[in-house]
Amino acid sequence: MDGIEQLPPTIQEQGAEKIANWLTTKTGVKVTTNGHNLFVPSLANLGTTGEVLPYKRGTITTMGTGECATAIGIMIGTVGFPLSKITKLKKAIDLLGGVSKTVERIYSKYKLYKSWNYRTTAAWRRAVEDTSKTLSSDVKNAFLDFFNISQVITQCT
Repeated sequence: MDGIEQLPPTIQEQGAEKIANWLTTKTGVKVTTNGHNLFVPSLANLGTTGEVLPYKRGTITTMGTGECATAIGIMIGTVGFPLSKITKLKKAIDLLGGVSKTVERIYSKYKLYKSWNYRTTAAWRRAVEDTSKTLSSDVKNAFLDFFNISQVITQCT
């Protein structure tokens, strides 16, 4: 996300291949393209065992930063993220004051909703929606698409 935040407008205008090359150079993580989608192949199998465990109601699990980052990485690595949404995500991050402030806002709102006894997933969704409510609808939708992917929510909450 830091790489996306720092992406220069001149690179954005040059298309997916140039963006992938710039992100690879800037972050040191290989970014590839398939049409207008950006992929991070090194993240595709990060932390996966190939086994998908079903959710069991009433089971207590712990989720950490590593699992959350892995879920985001797997999503971008295997599913990719459309170039148009990357540029809108960048705009959202810029409008919200950068990656650190955005994450800080989401987390503080999440803690507030948890203190009001919201369930974890509902608190997460509400925090992301509240954080993005000042954005234009197309930018907000790209922002919500990025943060509301079910696997990411499962691993980040």
